[in-house]
Amino acid sequence: MAPARPVRGIKPKESLSENGVRIIRTRLDELLSWRPYIKEPGRITELHNMRISAKRLRYAVEVFVLCFPKLKPVLDDLTDIQETLGNIHDLDVLTDLFRERLRTLDAHVQEEALHVASHAETRRERADQMRGVLYASARDPQRLGVMGLLVEKVGERQTLHEQFILRWDGPGLDLFAESIEHAISAASAPTAEPEAEPESQRA
Repeated sequence: MAPARPVRGIKPKESLSENGVRIIRTRLDELLSWRPYIKEPGRITELHNMRISAKRLRYAVEVFVLCFPKLKPVLDDLTDIQETLGNIHDLDVLTDLFRERLRTLDAHVQEEALHVASHAETRRERADQMRGVLYASARDPQRLGVMGLLVEKVGERQTLHEQFILRWDGPGLDLFAESIEHAISAASAPTAEPEAEPESQRA
């Protein structure tokens, strides 16, 4: 997991909203730094880091939404990013477990094959016994079950990733970032002093 990007320029004597702008912008920049990897399904670590960055930004928005009320709708988008990438990560972990289980089952097949190779008396006997080992492995219900689950979860992961690309690659993420910037800029902009009334209009 990538460490959180440090927030520069926090000043205790400044207002909560002024410091909030710095924190939110830093967390937003951190999230956007992972956007080059959105289209790359094999970038498991980077997509996981994007999820963590979305979580950090959501926490910041939840803290400062009191200062920036227009940020409230952003929370739904952040939840969507976080949950979708979280589900993708969960599937990555699960499919790794299935692959490891298949490697364990295949290691057992290799042991049996080596036993056949070292104990069969003739080439024909070795070939017949090897076919038996491979046939049994191919029909092993445990192996077939794990393989079926692996294929199912890999397909599920691919579908989730494609949906994530459709929503958040390109304009989707740009509009999201713009909505955050608009919300914090409007609320943190200094209020103009009212113009003095001309002397001719004074009572």
